[in-house]
Amino acid sequence: MRNKIRLFRKQRGLTLAALGAVIGLTPQSVSRIENGKMRLSTDWMERIAAALNVSPADLLESGTPGGAELIGEIGGGGACTSHDPQLFRMALPGPGSQVVRLAHPCGPYHAGEYLVCAPLPESQLPAALGRDCLVELADGARHLCRVVTHSANPRKGGTFTLAGLDSASWVLENQRLAWAAPVRMRLQFTS
Repeated sequence: MRNKIRLFRKQRGLTLAALGAVIGLTPQSVSRIENGKMRLSTDWMERIAAALNVSPADLLESGTPGGAELIGEIGGGGACTSHDPQLFRMALPGPGSQVVRLAHPCGPYHAGEYLVCAPLPESQLPAALGRDCLVELADGARHLCRVVTHSANPRKGGTFTLAGLDSASWVLENQRLAWAAPVRMRLQFTS
């Protein structure tokens, strides 16, 4: 049976050994359960879910990824033209996409939104210029900001100037970036 135990374990920064210690299994057994090579009983599912702070149902992969139907297209004036329902799947842009959730508004982005950011290869970091990006600095700090300028001084290596997105904002000059991931998609769920 396919499951999402590895996904939740990694999101929580747990090793196989750490999760195994909490639930009373060896790291090898946890690995076999994650890979579907060992049967996941309801008892173990409940223990693992409790350790990962999720519901047991969250651990199971659904049979239909996406789970939504595309039923039409919105045209001019908001009119919806219908067509035969088809499975709607959402692929994230770029390999290794990263997602952040906004706990507070930041520039044009609203609290509760999710931003999907697609990392640029190191050789393409200058392509982040003028874009809103999630960046990681050389010291490990991460920021959602605008990449303002790039200096390609060969003696210093490439450095960037970054600006916060809020009106009373901050500016960081001459920053070395470990990586930059431009915002490619924003998702907001309404109630």
